[in-house]
Amino acid sequence: MKLSANDRTWLILIALLVIAVVFLALERAGVFTADTDEAETVWDLTSGQVVGLRVVETASGAATSVEKDAAEQWQVTEPFRRPAETADCILLSSVIAGLQVERTIEEPPESELSAYGLITPTYTIEVRADDGRTLSLEVGAPVGSRTYVRRAGERAVLLVYSYSIEQVTAIVNDPPAAEPTPGMPVTGP
Repeated sequence: MKLSANDRTWLILIALLVIAVVFLALERAGVFTADTDEAETVWDLTSGQVVGLRVVETASGAATSVEKDAAEQWQVTEPFRRPAETADCILLSSVIAGLQVERTIEEPPESELSAYGLITPTYTIEVRADDGRTLSLEVGAPVGSRTYVRRAGERAVLLVYSYSIEQVTAIVNDPPAAEPTPGMPVTGP
């Protein structure tokens, strides 16, 4: 039996969705929980607790938001309203919840904040948790394979892996919107 390109695409998407759901179930069951002695994360948060994510690019003011609706389905809510790719949003939740701190600079001199890119951050990442908390992270300058970040309201500067930050900030230019179903109305551009 020969599958058309469209059929293969659907099979791949279904397989990715199944993998993402299995990963989420395993993560919620604690299979991937690291010992607290092993790795410090930016926040004490699990991917299952993430119910919203907003990324703002400071220079342009462009923003993208995704959030879970009342039916626990992910939606792109900014810059347009559209169902989101569930697998992409689960991945984003895992990345942001597992964002590891490589190094902490507890009391950075005020004169160094410019070098860290934190006087005017490149991005701001806001995470909404299921307990009502809104957590905010200022994203500064990259240095090699790491990026300087700072939790809102704190003085300490953290060094995290750039790859993780880039995965999250990429949604500003490429929102994780699901492809519209033929015949279904779509709002936004």
